[in-house]
Amino acid sequence: MRNNQPVTNEEYILPEGLTLVSKTDLNGTITECNDAFELASGFSRAQLIGQPHNMIRHPDVPEAVFSDLWATLKMGATWTQIVKNRRANGGFYWVKGNTTPIYSGGKICGYMSLREKPTPQEVSEATQAYQDINNGNAKIKNARIYSGIDWLAIKNAYFKLNPQYQLTIMLAFFYLIPYIIYAKLDGHSLLEMIAVGIFGLLPPYIYGLLKLKDDRFKRATLRSIAGGET
Repeated sequence: MRNNQPVTNEEYILPEGLTLVSKTDLNGTITECNDAFELASGFSRAQLIGQPHNMIRHPDVPEAVFSDLWATLKMGATWTQIVKNRRANGGFYWVKGNTTPIYSGGKICGYMSLREKPTPQEVSEATQAYQDINNGNAKIKNARIYSGIDWLAIKNAYFKLNPQYQLTIMLAFFYLIPYIIYAKLDGHSLLEMIAVGIFGLLPPYIYGLLKLKDDRFKRATLRSIAGGET
């Protein structure tokens, strides 16, 4: 990771209502920026254009934060977090940054970032998050700071499944597992438990397949309407 030095404790506080704007190409090279970005960074526009955007990266920000930024952007998603940036004179300024892909012809051709002044509470939380990430007590994924098990990722993975798998897993969790526990305690045979499992899970699986077929038909119809084909 680029380590911009030297740094000082001199803070530049963004004026209220000021929005910093910058654009980069796919490699993170600055292609455009506004006056507010130039003012906050302390660099002139001539010094900024054509240079890698990480020239304002502050060494206090964990490498994992920027790795997550790029991973999220390359997925085509927007990334929003509180970031500490380094100024040309070694000072720093905090921003609430929102970075998003720019599309051309249906493909990502660059990135644009909008930044504004964060609240003191957001800065305090980000400072603590940096420490937790560096100490291994927290992680970041898609701009979310979390510790322990990433339950949201697990939930999202479940809802990305096709309907037949969602319904089968849900029925297995709420119906089949409790039944197996009961059947074992009550001395039911293995053959009976298998039969109950098959006949219990088969209907929701079939229903899910039918729902998937219907969903695909509806999406195809909407794409045709959006494309002016119907």
